[in-house]
Amino acid sequence: MIAGDVLTPLGDALLALVTLAVAGFATSQALGLHRAGDANRLGIRRIAFGASREVATAPEEAWALVADAAGWAQFAPGVTATTTDGAVREGMQRTCVDDRGRAWSETCTSAEAGRTYRMEVDTDTWPLRHRLLLDGFGMTWEVNPASLGTLLDLTFTGGVKLGILGRLAMAAMARKRPAEQILEAYASRLGPM
Repeated sequence: MIAGDVLTPLGDALLALVTLAVAGFATSQALGLHRAGDANRLGIRRIAFGASREVATAPEEAWALVADAAGWAQFAPGVTATTTDGAVREGMQRTCVDDRGRAWSETCTSAEAGRTYRMEVDTDTWPLRHRLLLDGFGMTWEVNPASLGTLLDLTFTGGVKLGILGRLAMAAMARKRPAEQILEAYASRLGPM
């Protein structure tokens, strides 16, 4: 027998309200577990993807271009504008605007001048579609001397929500090879290999 056959319209409404209350409670519990650091119970999976590219440029020249965090929009697909509150350093703030006019904030969480820095997205300021899919996201640049000049490494990391659906969406994004596209743009600016 189906509940709708037994309950009155008022009973159906009360059952719907109780169901919503239980769903709300379950959601708040899941968020609490996540804040407590138990992300695996929520099905959040850590991801990392990136690329490396050797360029025939001195490491100092490559670093100068990579560390121009305000110039990020010139190289990142879908980003149309970037501003910073100064040079790359721990605590530096960057604001990015995408091709739909949506803005978000990023913070430099680590930096070693001439070699590496990491930007973390403030996911509270991120466009909704990204907040729904990702739990934290960042990118790390590394510039190292190489036999022909400089090795550029760009790595994206984050946590994927939504279980298998989130992992499929991230796999689709990774297939577009954003790190390779970005490194190609930097390499073309730095000169031929």
